[in-house]
Amino acid sequence: MRAFLLACGLLLLAAVQPARAQAPEGDVAAPDSLHFNQFDFGITTFQYGFGVLIDFATYVQDEASHEQIDMDPAFILRDMRLLLRGRIRGAGGLTWQTGLMYDRPTNTIRFRQTGLVMPLPKPWGRLFLGRTKEGVSLNKVMVGYYGWTMERYAFSDATLPILADGLKWYGYTPNLHLIWSVGGFTDWLAHIESFSKDEKELAVRLGWVPLLDDTGSRVLHLGINARVTEPAGGTIRFRARPESFSAPYAIDTGNIESTSTRSLGWEAYFQSGRWLTGTEYTFMETRSEPKGDPVFNGGDIFVSRLLGPGTRAYNSEGGGFFDNVIPDESRSISSGGPGLWELVLRFSYADLDDGLVQGGTFWRITPMANWHLSSHVRMEFAYGYGVLKRSFPEEPSTPGEGGVDVRRLAAARLLASQQGALEQTTGHTHFLQTRWQVQF
Repeated sequence: MRAFLLACGLLLLAAVQPARAQAPEGDVAAPDSLHFNQFDFGITTFQYGFGVLIDFATYVQDEASHEQIDMDPAFILRDMRLLLRGRIRGAGGLTWQTGLMYDRPTNTIRFRQTGLVMPLPKPWGRLFLGRTKEGVSLNKVMVGYYGWTMERYAFSDATLPILADGLKWYGYTPNLHLIWSVGGFTDWLAHIESFSKDEKELAVRLGWVPLLDDTGSRVLHLGINARVTEPAGGTIRFRARPESFSAPYAIDTGNIESTSTRSLGWEAYFQSGRWLTGTEYTFMETRSEPKGDPVFNGGDIFVSRLLGPGTRAYNSEGGGFFDNVIPDESRSISSGGPGLWELVLRFSYADLDDGLVQGGTFWRITPMANWHLSSHVRMEFAYGYGVLKRSFPEEPSTPGEGGVDVRRLAAARLLASQQGALEQTTGHTHFLQTRWQVQF
């Protein structure tokens, strides 16, 4: 009830206010162009923002799906965060930012994107020092509240951390139509965070944007990305929920002894007026002598259509991604309009099976509708049909668990798989999900 009342209050607030605080990295208003949520304290400007997500999900599972994982209906506060940022006066455009998020699984307040952004002379982009997105994958780089679906695709959640601590250099060269992002990261602070898997990371992303009109309504974005990491403690684990936050983990490799991981991916997006379509796919090799260096892969493809006048701008300067949908003023509830509907269809696939590692495969098709009441408020309605394939019995997720010799068991499982004796179950699930989102 408290979450519901909070969302109602924020809905009324956001409906009448024109400014947004969830801007791209480094995009902070100058002192002479302040909005209602921005202040000038002399040495720095100060800007605040807030976001909240409330989710409901229920599931219809067949018998095999119930045996794999048990999913119960849930109504939860998915996300709540406070965002602060500012521009330091007389520092050549240097800006600062920090985010504080309520983490529901641990019932704690955690730091999100936090750091300093330093603009470099054109056309050399910007430097970000602190906690930020690695820069790999357009879908991952986007602000989570701005995506066209409720959750990112499963393989992205399983293999790519949402944040990392380090230094990132990114920018855009209009003359060459090139976007770049290069970052080096370490876990000396992030090791206590749930998103941290690696002790060291190097992430590179290059994009080519041969089509980008002045309004951002026509865009062709083509990109490649690569990561090299050193897992913390010599082990790594990949797992993901079935694209529903309240559900348990569906695909899970267990702990893998590993010296490094290497990934290579590609991305392609095309926007023309009210249509947007895109795809991403990634291959990841985990260097693990005991497991035979397994290679995992996955991605998604989608199409989106706005059913009325509105914009979804492409942000080239901030790192090459799409911003929030902004309905035409006549459609916004702040002007008495009916809002703007968006229809989305996505197919996603994740494969965490290879040789001695049988983490499962999962695919899901998701038709959904987003109701953008304004640029700050939207409702999301999704149906999903997912298929999960897992091999049983499962290998213990930690060495020696239950007194079992894990390497001998893994070898036995591989032999059983080669002989067709390893049992595999296929579970089918229908997902019904809704989300209430407010951000300003």
